[in-house]
Amino acid sequence: MSKTLRTLLVEDSPQDAELIQSWLGIRGFVVSSRRVWDDATMTAALAAGIWDVIISDYLLPSFSGPKALGIYRKEGLDIPFVCVSGKIGEEEAAGMIRSGAHDFVSKEHLDRLALVIEMELNLTDRRRQQKQVAKSTRHLAAIVEGTDDGIIGKDLSGTILSWNKSAEAIYGYTAEEMIGKNISVIVPPEKAWEIPSILDQLQRGNHIQRMETVRLRKDGKLVDVSLTI
Repeated sequence: MSKTLRTLLVEDSPQDAELIQSWLGIRGFVVSSRRVWDDATMTAALAAGIWDVIISDYLLPSFSGPKALGIYRKEGLDIPFVCVSGKIGEEEAAGMIRSGAHDFVSKEHLDRLALVIEMELNLTDRRRQQKQVAKSTRHLAAIVEGTDDGIIGKDLSGTILSWNKSAEAIYGYTAEEMIGKNISVIVPPEKAWEIPSILDQLQRGNHIQRMETVRLRKDGKLVDVSLTI
């Protein structure tokens, strides 16, 4: 299946730019590109468009790959930056990668370019997904810590995995005291039968809505609770 690739080409040679696009087209990309060749044109292109990848030559008459990479890093972009050149050695290529470029492809081996870009696009998608998961996790954690409800996480054996601030207030135990313990710690002896019944329902994929019962505080007092599990 063809995939549109919005490509910013840092390249002074129209012929080399066409060659790069041709190789990407052969490998299944539909290339939508803009060619830039100095600081001003690159800065304008970054401001004017959204790009999937930046492909940069290393040596240009009034510009360079390192300068282009500097602009890219200043913008804080999370897209692949691939250096493509036929005029630099391994030391310069390694220097570009140490400075933040994602890969280097020789113009003599443009058949590798599409594979490199595909791999870097996949890695970029993975990074973005991980960032989104981390953001959602932080948001959920803020909700858990900000609520007045005691929220306790436990596994299917009843071992406590998490214990929020409101649970500390309700039961008198700190998170450090409770994480790793079994939930039975806060269950009075006369209610001990509830635990295997609850765990059995959870193991069968069920959930419990508003179960009215009592639990045991650290100071030995009983507290009325309404549980959703």
